[in-house]
Amino acid sequence: MAQPKRTIKAGDIIRDIRSGNTVSQLLAKYGFSLKTLRIVFRKLLNAGAMTKEELNSQKALYSDAVDLKGVRKLVRTITTLPLRIYDSGNPFATGYVRDISEKGVCIEGVEAAVGEVKNFIVRSGAFGAGHTFVFEGKCRWVNKEEPSGKRCVAGFEITSISSLDSAELRKLIRPLDYMRNSTSQESACLLPIYEESFENIRGSVCELTERGVGVTGIEAAVGEIKKLVIPADELFNISAFSFKAICRWVEVRTEDAQAVTGFEITDISGESYLRLKQLVQSIKLPE
Repeated sequence: MAQPKRTIKAGDIIRDIRSGNTVSQLLAKYGFSLKTLRIVFRKLLNAGAMTKEELNSQKALYSDAVDLKGVRKLVRTITTLPLRIYDSGNPFATGYVRDISEKGVCIEGVEAAVGEVKNFIVRSGAFGAGHTFVFEGKCRWVNKEEPSGKRCVAGFEITSISSLDSAELRKLIRPLDYMRNSTSQESACLLPIYEESFENIRGSVCELTERGVGVTGIEAAVGEIKKLVIPADELFNISAFSFKAICRWVEVRTEDAQAVTGFEITDISGESYLRLKQLVQSIKLPE
């Protein structure tokens, strides 16, 4: 005889999370697999029953012995450009940020043991108006299942950061998070961009496809045509290129009142188009 299906109320799970249950406790209480729990978390986020900030604030969820890489990824901001990070105690130990939040960071390329404390330096200035910031992180997990030949991946809880550095971290997260939560399926990045006649006045690319570009820091009216330049050589092994584009929309972000201007590319040379296509492929989100 088939066992009757068990009904689990979302409110019960939310109360258990808010009361400080660990992942292991949630798995045991509800009989979930870790994969199922990730699905539950995703449904709670998509339904708006909980926010990423609230999940991030539940420290008990990230103090468990369970491999939480998949759970953490739900509430982290995934970087879409190679954001380099440095171990200040070892200048030769550099890696790349895979995802980041105000509570922690996932790093590829820096070896660590669980419980080890390191001091990190992130140079966010290459992506726009940010600056270098530092923080202390404690290793909470290490992925030991990476295929041979791959660099190590480790998760660090941010245990100490100054108020000024915390502000720089939030500046970095906000534009990345904005693009991740957008309904657009376009590639996201934070490359510099400028009008051909005003090289010293630069904006930042926040959306990019082979047909158009979303820009912050460059004002335009709908219907206005501009000649824009993307100096891709500053971050990639791709020469700078230019194109003409017409402003199709302007949107103001409510969280910081920053305008995002959308341009449709109307005139681009064959050589510049190949560079644009190469750049789009270089910054696509990993599968």
